[in-house]
Amino acid sequence: MTFGSILLKFEVLRHQVTTGADMLTRVLLLIYLIRAAISGNPYELVLKKVKCDCNRSTDVNVSEVKFYFYNFMTNENASCFLDEADEVILQNPNFNSEQCMHIFIPGFQNNINSTAPNEVRCALANYTCNSKKIMLGIIDHSAYLSGNLVEDLDYVDLYKKAVSYTASISVAIGKFVVSLLKVLGKDKVMVSGHSLGAQMAGLTGAHTINLGYPMRKIYAIDPAGPCFADCPSQHVKSGQADNVMAIHCNAGELGSNLNLTDCDAYSGNGVTQIGCAGANNVDLIGNGLASTCSHSKCVPIAMQTALDSSIWQAKECDSYTAYSNGACDSNSKMLVNYDLVSNNTQAVYFFQPYDNLTCTS
Repeated sequence: MTFGSILLKFEVLRHQVTTGADMLTRVLLLIYLIRAAISGNPYELVLKKVKCDCNRSTDVNVSEVKFYFYNFMTNENASCFLDEADEVILQNPNFNSEQCMHIFIPGFQNNINSTAPNEVRCALANYTCNSKKIMLGIIDHSAYLSGNLVEDLDYVDLYKKAVSYTASISVAIGKFVVSLLKVLGKDKVMVSGHSLGAQMAGLTGAHTINLGYPMRKIYAIDPAGPCFADCPSQHVKSGQADNVMAIHCNAGELGSNLNLTDCDAYSGNGVTQIGCAGANNVDLIGNGLASTCSHSKCVPIAMQTALDSSIWQAKECDSYTAYSNGACDSNSKMLVNYDLVSNNTQAVYFFQPYDNLTCTS
């Protein structure tokens, strides 16, 4: 492969993959293309080459993280820096402590206008908790977890830099969540996240526990794999809330394949989702786009359960092959659900989604 063909293929990818949630794939594919010109290594090897320090500081200044507030009952919206959220949100005279507050943390290269936050707003706009529409908070960490794609030429270093901020941002989120727990109580507060945001949801839960205020549930949507699958101490896991559920859609690639939560549920085969064909370990662009598509599609798949709480019934199973062959039909079953807490024992589950999703971009 010539350098000219490398640039040509990446230019094709650059035009095809445009959303903020897709930038991790661009990172990995660019490195792959350069390496392929030298050694021809397959796509999977590149994913394993992204390594980060597992010791991550919790006291880096992250004061530019923003908090976007949506009250779906009153149609009131607000925004502020996260460290001002106590004053702006909780001390607002219109704050209703009878409503539930849910927080969503998006992933790498996302901001408030990215696809994933839009899909979450769509899914939760009419969601009820405690017989009322909820309040939703979305974290915008783009000041730290995003970069200028023209100026930042080393995309892997950009991702690794983003990872280095995750622990500190999680502590900042955790401080606000503790304030929420003190006012609203455990049953009315929940945190979810996608990709890097799913890993930060776990770290947020760990921090609230350290402060004596455990959360009821964490909903981790395709937790990021690179820099976390090889750092279990930083990975979302059981014990970070009363119930921790992970949905896997691109496991072993952009998502993690570690099963560390109370319920690890695999959508389809857990790697390539319906409508994301192209992964064959040979076609670089097809494989990368399939990974990106599957990783991103996990948000509308997981959030469909907020619209229909009984939609995805999962079966405890050791593998997708056994699941698809019916070998697990008599095993324990569980509803993959946005907010309900499962009483099932810690295990791995598989479910088969459909492609007609309500909140997809």
